[in-house]
Amino acid sequence: MTKPNTILSLPLDAIFQRVPGIWTISTFIFWFIGPVYAPVSFAIYYLIMHLLFLANNIRTCYGAWQGSIMAKIHSKTNWAEKYCKTTGASYPNDTRHDLPFDAVKHVIIIPQYKEDLGTMSDTLDTLASHSSAITHYKICLAMEESEKEAPAKAHQLIQKYQSLFHDITFTLHPSNRPGECKGKGSNVAWAAREMVRQAGGPRVEEVFTIMDADTAFAQDYFAAVSYHYAVATPEERNLSMYCPTTLFDRNADQIPFLVRAADISWSIAVMSNLYDGCAAKFPCSAYSIPMTLAASVGFWDTNAQGMAEDFHMALKCFYSSNGHFKITGIYSPASQCNIQGDSYFGTIQDRFTQAKRHMWASLDVGYALRRAFYNILAPSFDAPDDKIQQIPIVAPYEPFFFISKLIPILHKVAEAHLLMGNILLMITFTIFIIPAGENPTFIWSLLTTSSVHPFLAYIADICNYLRIIVAIPTIMTLYYYDIYQKWCSSERWILSLQEQLHPGTGQGVQPLGKRSHLQARRSLLNVLDYLAIPLCGYAFLSIPQVINQIKQLYTSEIVYIVAGKPTVPLDTVTVETEPLLYTNPFVDDKPATTRGDSGFYDFEEPIDPQARFSPSMWKTIQN
Repeated sequence: MTKPNTILSLPLDAIFQRVPGIWTISTFIFWFIGPVYAPVSFAIYYLIMHLLFLANNIRTCYGAWQGSIMAKIHSKTNWAEKYCKTTGASYPNDTRHDLPFDAVKHVIIIPQYKEDLGTMSDTLDTLASHSSAITHYKICLAMEESEKEAPAKAHQLIQKYQSLFHDITFTLHPSNRPGECKGKGSNVAWAAREMVRQAGGPRVEEVFTIMDADTAFAQDYFAAVSYHYAVATPEERNLSMYCPTTLFDRNADQIPFLVRAADISWSIAVMSNLYDGCAAKFPCSAYSIPMTLAASVGFWDTNAQGMAEDFHMALKCFYSSNGHFKITGIYSPASQCNIQGDSYFGTIQDRFTQAKRHMWASLDVGYALRRAFYNILAPSFDAPDDKIQQIPIVAPYEPFFFISKLIPILHKVAEAHLLMGNILLMITFTIFIIPAGENPTFIWSLLTTSSVHPFLAYIADICNYLRIIVAIPTIMTLYYYDIYQKWCSSERWILSLQEQLHPGTGQGVQPLGKRSHLQARRSLLNVLDYLAIPLCGYAFLSIPQVINQIKQLYTSEIVYIVAGKPTVPLDTVTVETEPLLYTNPFVDDKPATTRGDSGFYDFEEPIDPQARFSPSMWKTIQN
């Protein structure tokens, strides 16, 4: 194809980068002058924004409802057995299917910078407890060269855990590479390239899993990824990504309620976009992607636009596959830690700093628009940093198919980075601008002596009712989220143990592995956290978003600041080597393996196998 020119040679990257900032400033001005000087246009805009807000809340409620159901179904699914039923295989390593369940290997990349050994040991100990760890997990400790102690720390962890995984290695991401932005994305890109190099090239049977250093997965997450990846057709397999829900259940009882409420909102937002049938799905923090796909699209972008490496990588795969890319939601959550600073207010400040870093992802608006522009007008070309170049494309371009997939993607990008935070501010500002009755507001009286246009007054009344109606799906969302949170952070672990000690009494919940040493307690008072969510919307969404979008009018660079997290004392983390309970679904009389259960070996006192299981047994872990 001939290199594109004319309009495609314009500095589209620079133009589109400024779209969020222009949108923010334009809407701010419109909120003040629109009701007075363009009342009909403003009324239509006002109604559309409220309808979008209502639609978002209804969809979020549906996603939370699905999450509360699917999390339970997921926990009770024997994924190896389901693989056999789906494919007709006799056992997980049956080679009659093109990719056996047992052939899938997980290359787990854990990017980190100055993480303490206790936290890393806790994460690795949790992974090592999984029954497939020694046969299927390849661990990559993705370190930064700028951390002087990184090699020594890596060697210490490798020595400690090398016998517990199929493989464990480390990489050192060089500092100050030209064109790179410091952060998780550049570290992950370096580590992934190195793992592909060590493997001798991309391997179809290997799947990257990207997870933070303080993330804990249950073993059924990897089993579910293996299932979905193995049963897919070869074409679908190379165009897939797998994304877990999230759950902040590790140190939530040690932080301010505002931070706790903010991360509840974050988890709800993630869950609301992963249900089956959702037209546009995006990962958050932790996710799995085939090694072949990561290599085919040129790995992770390392410039400023790749700061939000999870969201950005999904966009990159979507455009590079011309819309054929597919994300599958996994309802075994990534258990994560909340931000935790040195003090109460220090924690809130750290969470605000993290929010600003998250909201820097507004750059993805420009990226999404630029890639859409080139995909439609010049397929196989792009212009990062306004330099036109040919790029790898992993699926054919079909105009109508691509556009049908593009519309919901652009809507989701706009919703995340332009609309929701903006709507919250719009509602607040207009309450103080548009008179609710006969008496004008102070701001209105400064702008005009006229009364409110009848059409605007009528629409404003409708919008008042819409805001009341929004409360219904919001309350239902919180109800379903609470069910999901209770199941994932407590009930499934108890039932998994009960099922293994007394088969048939634990609702069929499968082995989960070992729990992290960090486990938060909840009480009825935590219900009050939900009342703080509206305030968190302003503090950790709208305000950071506005600040960043204004900054992006004149720069794309950001200083990556690592937020504080809780630490795990190293002396509390022990590597288990005693035989642990594990039931093989295909060979019932198989002897117990050395790992892979629901964590019963963490109990300080021995459990009588004949005793009735009770939640009090679990408390020995939490004390």
